[in-house]
Amino acid sequence: MPPCHVPPDRDLEVTKAVYAVGRRLGVSGKVMLAGFEAGWVESHMNNLPCGDRDSLGVFQQRPSQGWGTPEQILHVPYAAEQFFTRAVRVEQRLPHLTAGRTAQEVQRSAFPDRYDQAEAKARALLAEAGAATGPPPGAASRVSVGVPSVVDHGAGMVVFAVMPVPPVMPVPPAP
Repeated sequence: MPPCHVPPDRDLEVTKAVYAVGRRLGVSGKVMLAGFEAGWVESHMNNLPCGDRDSLGVFQQRPSQGWGTPEQILHVPYAAEQFFTRAVRVEQRLPHLTAGRTAQEVQRSAFPDRYDQAEAKARALLAEAGAATGPPPGAASRVSVGVPSVVDHGAGMVVFAVMPVPPVMPVPPAP
């Protein structure tokens, strides 16, 4: 099988779909962040039709490891629900873990540190997906956790701002 090409950038439709599933399931902010860390590390948030061994999809889930059929795994909402369902169980069992370690418990990667290393990118993708999807009902009354961003207003004026992350449950603050 030829090597799998991972695009350098995310697929916004995939990030929005993953976010929507997490929101629908009511996952915690840490579990949502774990999903975005895993999605970025595994596929740069793209629904890949290829991968290592029989790995497929945004989370590079393997049919041979019980994640579902290839068709199911390539359906982003299904794949996201499978990831989040397992991550919620990890969070209940091991609440002290970081989002990255939670992702590792679900994914069982040969490179366990990569998820925590992707935290900043995952937070940015999470903010983008939340903004593109819209806040959950009643979110206006909730407090959002911000993601630092640079906003270019032209004419040489750059403003540093904190862009809100539309909440699912509060995303844990960055260390």
